[in-house]
Amino acid sequence: MLRLILLLLVTAGTVLSCALTPLQADDALAQQVATFDRSIAEMKTAEAAAQAALVEVQTRLQTQEQTKLRFERQVQNAQQPLDELNKQKPDKEAAAAKAQLARTAAETKLAEAEKQQASI
Repeated sequence: MLRLILLLLVTAGTVLSCALTPLQADDALAQQVATFDRSIAEMKTAEAAAQAALVEVQTRLQTQEQTKLRFERQVQNAQQPLDELNKQKPDKEAAAAKAQLARTAAETKLAEAEKQQASI
């Protein structure tokens, strides 16, 4: 696009230079060169600003990725004890059931012993 603008300006300058006296053509050409120089400087400034914005966005993305990884590690670290508790839960339930069976058996034996003692 810059080349097209430059081409149009050069073409316009050439037409003007043919129509104008040599002094006027030199002045017009000098003005065009100054305009081109300003345009190039503005484009370089815009490019530098775009590069700075790109670096900032990349930095933010890296920070977000690191934060995401940190949170994932925290979730994994929190999940491990939970998994461990869930593994132990069936063991505890089974132990409680066994204890209840043992208690029931002991109560039954106690009741039988009391009956035998009462019958004596």
